[in-house]
Amino acid sequence: MSIIIFFIIALILPIALSIYIYSKTRLNFSTFIIGFLTFFIPQVLIRIPILYYLTSIGISYSNTFPKQILLALSAGLVEVGADYIAFRFVLKKNTLGNGFIIGLSHGFCENLIIVSLPIILSMLNGNLISISYMASFERLFALVAHISFALFAFYAVKHKNLIYLILGILLHALSDSLIFILSNIYIMESAFALISIASFIAIIYIISKDKNVSKYDDIKLFI
Repeated sequence: MSIIIFFIIALILPIALSIYIYSKTRLNFSTFIIGFLTFFIPQVLIRIPILYYLTSIGISYSNTFPKQILLALSAGLVEVGADYIAFRFVLKKNTLGNGFIIGLSHGFCENLIIVSLPIILSMLNGNLISISYMASFERLFALVAHISFALFAFYAVKHKNLIYLILGILLHALSDSLIFILSNIYIMESAFALISIASFIAIIYIISKDKNVSKYDDIKLFI
């Protein structure tokens, strides 16, 4: 049962929520593809191969705390940075709905390639896989986090203020660094959930207090 819940949250939920947003707006489905690529290109094609290469030549990138922090920061930089590039240069229309979809599809790509695909391949090889409810819990708040970070990038572009981009990158880095800071899995996942929820509430509050909020043509869907 737990593995079914895991795949529902990891793969079906982000698609279902994106479909709901599309049903309420006039947004183009290409936004979902763009969001997928904001994870796939910087992480799967660039950052992860570089990390594998460093390991293959005997260079450790996580054996000291400063390196661990830099590793977490690099993840935030490439992922939130890619979201920013998408909003700044690729998307023709920046709306709050697009911000949500970029976050959802970004998270979907991570869930599919990094998390779910290895599990599926292992199952196809005949291995018995046991997934705890904690893993589903983590994937749920990972989606919340990705939406939040994407909205920070969205707002940075909308207001031409890089402070919000930097905040998104730092919050992403903080959430990734928990694995190095906290050893207890329950405390770590609880801290991750708090960061995800706090980030989401913060950016939604910032957007809701924007004096120019009416220019977001789909704002009433969410605020």
